[in-house]
Amino acid sequence: MATSLDELDRVVRETLAYFEGAGRNTSARVDRWQARDILMHFLYFHDATAWGIQSVTLGGPPWPVPADADTVNEVCRRLHEHESFDDLLAQVKQAHARLVRASQSASDLDKPCFRRANGETMTGRQRLEAPDTGPSTSEPSRRPPGPDGEPTVPGRVASLSLAVR
Repeated sequence: MATSLDELDRVVRETLAYFEGAGRNTSARVDRWQARDILMHFLYFHDATAWGIQSVTLGGPPWPVPADADTVNEVCRRLHEHESFDDLLAQVKQAHARLVRASQSASDLDKPCFRRANGETMTGRQRLEAPDTGPSTSEPSRRPPGPDGEPTVPGRVASLSLAVR
């Protein structure tokens, strides 16, 4: 049976393969975010989750998220907007490797390790499962372009993007 980490690893590999291929030049959007933006969000998702897991493993507090998801995502976009697509892909791969290492060395993935700006906490396991439990891409306000001829973002990529929230 696959673990949360195994499933996340599989989804990340599929997502990176998409961005290394068709996703590199897509004009598709998820909510207001373009493909490059999604890669920038992935960096934060992976790093913040790894930081939180590592903090709790060391006896520290859950990792704080200082703002709502849209603000955090916009900050990530602005911090990385000057970087090339290849640089972003390389950084996501490195961030994913850090998250895998932090998760494998965690003493307890069921401890709260992440605290949102609204006070909500999530465990390491919940963060690792986030791509499967994030908002549905069928929600009207989040639906990627489709039948109107615009390219679409694969559902798993859209799900992963929205899970960053």
